[in-house]
Order: sequence, then C-alpha cells, then structure tokens
Amino acid sequence: MTEQRGELTAEFFRGLVDHLSDLVIVIDGRGGVRYSSDAGILAPAGTAGATDRSDPAGTASSFFDLIHPDDRRLVDEAIDAALRAPGPTIPVEMRAAGRSGWRTLELVAGNLLDDPDVHGVLVAVRDLSRRHRLADEEGTERLRALLDAAGDLTLLTDAQQTIRYASTVSRRILGVDAHHLVGQPLSSVVHLESQAVLADAWDRLLRAPDDRVACDLEVTRADGTPGILAAHLTNFLSDPAVAGVAVAARDVTDVRRAESLLEEFGQQFEHSPHGLARLDDGGRFHEVNQTLRALTGRDETALAQITLADIVHPADVEVVRDFLRAPDDTAPVDVRLLRPDGQEIWSRLTATMVRQTQTGQRLLSVQVDDINDHRRLEETLRERNAALAYRATHDGLTGLPNRQLFIDRVGHALDRSLRHHTTVAVLFCDLDHFKVINDTFGHAVGDQLLMTIAEEMGHAVRPGDTISRFGGDEFVVLAEDLEGPDDAGVLAGRLLSVMTQPLVVEGRQVDMTMSIGVAVATGLEDPAALIASADTAMYRAKRAGRSCYRMGSPTAGDGGEGGTPPDPDPRHA
Repeated sequence: MTEQRGELTAEFFRGLVDHLSDLVIVIDGRGGVRYSSDAGILAPAGTAGATDRSDPAGTASSFFDLIHPDDRRLVDEAIDAALRAPGPTIPVEMRAAGRSGWRTLELVAGNLLDDPDVHGVLVAVRDLSRRHRLADEEGTERLRALLDAAGDLTLLTDAQQTIRYASTVSRRILGVDAHHLVGQPLSSVVHLESQAVLADAWDRLLRAPDDRVACDLEVTRADGTPGILAAHLTNFLSDPAVAGVAVAARDVTDVRRAESLLEEFGQQFEHSPHGLARLDDGGRFHEVNQTLRALTGRDETALAQITLADIVHPADVEVVRDFLRAPDDTAPVDVRLLRPDGQEIWSRLTATMVRQTQTGQRLLSVQVDDINDHRRLEETLRERNAALAYRATHDGLTGLPNRQLFIDRVGHALDRSLRHHTTVAVLFCDLDHFKVINDTFGHAVGDQLLMTIAEEMGHAVRPGDTISRFGGDEFVVLAEDLEGPDDAGVLAGRLLSVMTQPLVVEGRQVDMTMSIGVAVATGLEDPAALIASADTAMYRAKRAGRSCYRMGSPTAGDGGEGGTPPDPDPRHA
C-alpha cells in the first residue's frame, strides 16, 4: 500500500511538472541529463511537438543546442557553478531559438546533489519573451509620449525619405495631423525653394553613417503661411533598432525673421531717415546714426558719454526710464529732446529688444522721430474734435445740452435713483405765445430772448440740475436727489417766477410766460416715458390757462387725472 502511494505521488508530481510553462532539467554530478520536463517553450521551426519524454537526454541536449552561440558560455558557467556549490545560482538571461525567432529566457540552476530524491542539479528555464515585449512596448509608448510633448517636431524616414513616423507636434508647427504625414515623402513638407537644400543635406548624410547634418528648411503650413524649420538629420540606417533617418525640427520662423531684420537694420542703420540708436539696459548710447546726431545736435563722441535720460526734458525723465525698463511692453512714447542750445524737439520713441549675435549682449534698438509738426497738427485736430463733440451734444444757440445728451443724462439719473433710493423729476417747459414774438420782432429778437431765458433759468435751478433745449421754444429740466414730488413743485415755481419779471431784449421790454409739466419718476419708466409724462402734463398746464405748472403721472397715457387729450398742435397756442 505504501509503495502504491509513493508511485501515485511520483506520477502526480511528474504530471504537475510536465504541465508547467517552465522547462525543468535535472543534471547528474557528471553533467549528464537525468530528466527533462515536457515544456514546449522552445522548438526550431518545423519541430513543434518533437519532444520525446522517453529520451530526456535528447530533449535537454536539444535545448542546449538551441542556445544562442553568444550566450552559451554564460549558461555553461551557471551550470558549472551549480555543480561546484550547493544552493541556487544567480539568474542568467539568454537567447534561444524558438518557433518564430530568438526568444529571451531566464535560467536558474540549483545544486540538489545532496538530496537523495533528486541527486542532481535542477535547471529551471523560464520564457521572458512576453515580459520583454511588454516592456519594449511600454518603453515605446513612453518615448512616443515624450516626443509628442516636446516642442520640436520629430520625424523618422526610411532611406527613400518616406516618412514612417511623425510626432503630434506636426499639428502645431505645420498645421497637419501626424497620421497624414506618415507615408508621404519628406520633400512634401518642404517649400520648393528649399528642395535643393534638403537634397544636399540628404546626400551628405548618406555618405556619412551615424553622422548628423543641420540645415534650415522653408516650409508652407497648411493654412498657407510660410515658416522656417531648423532641422537636424541623423543617419540611423545602420542601427537595426531604428533603420531610418531621424529628423528633429524646431520652428525658428520668428528667430530667423528677427535675425534678417537685424541684418537689414545694420545695413540701413547709418543712412536711415529716422533717428536710430542702440542702447544698453541703462540707456547709454552704443551706436547712433547721422539722423539722430543731427536731431540731438551732438556728435557720436558726445552721445557715447551720456544716456538717453540726459538729453530729455526734466519732466520726461521718468517716462524715458519706464520706457527703457520694459520697451517691448510699452507703446511708443512722446518726449521732448533738449539740444545743447536749449531748443526742445518733440520726438517719438519706439524700441525693440535685440541681442548681439557675437557677444549675446542685450541692446535696445531705438527709433527716434521728430514729431514737432505732428504734435502741432494733433493739437489742432484735438481742439476741432472737441468742438465737434460739443456741438453734437449741445444746442448751437444757447449752449445748453441738446435732446440727445439730455435723454442720456435722464437714463443715468434713473439708474442712480434706483441704487440710492432718491427722487428724480423732469420738468417740461414751453414758452407761451413765443410765435407772436418771432412774428412781431423777428427771429433775431426771438433768438436773443431764448438765450436770455436760458440764462435766467440757470439762476433758478439748483447746482447739478440739467437744463436742455429740446428745440424751438421748449426747455426741459432734469432734477435729481429730490426729497419728494413737492420739491419738484417748488422748483417749477422758481422757474415760473423767472418769467414774472420783464425781460429786456435789445432795448425792448418783452413780457413772457411759460407752461410747465412736471413728471416724478416712479422707478418703473424709461427716459422716454418720463419725458413724455412731463410733456403731457405741460399740455394740461396750457389748458389750465398757461403760466402755471401741473403734475403728471408717468403711467397716465390720457393726459392725467380726468383731463382730455391735448389739442392736435398745442405748441402754436
């Protein structure tokens, strides 16, 4: 019974080992193979399933024959080490032939010669190919992510310049998605004028394996705008891991444009019609052209000993210092240059920060323009524009705000009254029988009377109230910050009292009255509604006999408090 259990146990463990994915080999003390498991992790092409369990030595020897020649010595040393000393050896990575090429394996040998049940060296072989493949894939993805996050464009081409890989930076630099570039020739992204440059760089690169060639390539972006790439081409055609040409390209469009402008500036600097200078961070002159020398009245030697701040009006010194501290962030500034004879020259300063190619020193490229005539013209235009703006918002006869400006002020007043809970009122004033004055004395007297009445009304209202002439014989008053409707009535009474005194116009005494409609804002109306309410109340005052005022209701569209609608044209009354 015990022997049967032992036999079953041996068979059990043998089957268990045979089903392991690892290859297990037992070698005796003389190096001969005593046992080999049935793992099929290795087999050359065409030998799948050729393992013969009845011939363990043949199986194991076949395994050792499959080891890569360069790795056979490592395996022999590991087994020899296991034969010499008990315990496991350090794992050894090696390559062995598999069904689809070389596979990466890990071999560990353990000395079990003293174990009576084993009496040999146990060799375990594990397939690491999948682990290495996953690690390679992970590394590839990580490298791809790094290239996509970089600021430079990375391309990989074959020997025929066909693009095999493009980083996603192509979208930002070229305006083209990376997958649209794959399969295209490298020349397709290069402008026609740079095709010869690319061809020359490619020829030099192919003649020098593992070499690197740098060149500037002009490109046309997807939106049609031109660009310049500083490209570095590296020949990896002989490297089996790459087997191509790597292209690293940086967008240097702005840099090259600045360099070109700087070169052109240097050529035209001396004879430019503009005053030009190069200054250091402290504003000290390094170079000055002939126009600026003439403008400042100083030669180059004199200017080299002073700073820009030394030749401007004292009131403009701080302006110049702020300008020099941040020239790229500051709009052009106007300052007064002082000549040695004390003459002031209005000048406009514009600056750009540049860096000298050879020394790397930061310099300010400053343009100085004589704007004396321009300043005089600006002042004239400013005065004219101010006059035009005034005429657009004020009555040409009385100088009072016109209808447009008055309505705007009413809107702001209503907004303030809602915020501060104050009372706003509009008083619509219409002169009684003004047409008779024009017909009797003429329009010149009528105009003079309107100016006199406007002046007298100004004495009757409070400081801060607005009087507007709406046209003809209509005046409208805006009153803010009233205690309530009664205050509006008091103000209307003061305006009526102005008309009780005889008015003298060009030596003539003229008796004149006015009718006033008062509308107090409720907070619900807009400017037009409030003015219309005051206008309606004014009609009621005329029907009441003129030379009086009536209070209106902003929501009453029928003339207010049981009145009848006004006559079709009451202004002629």
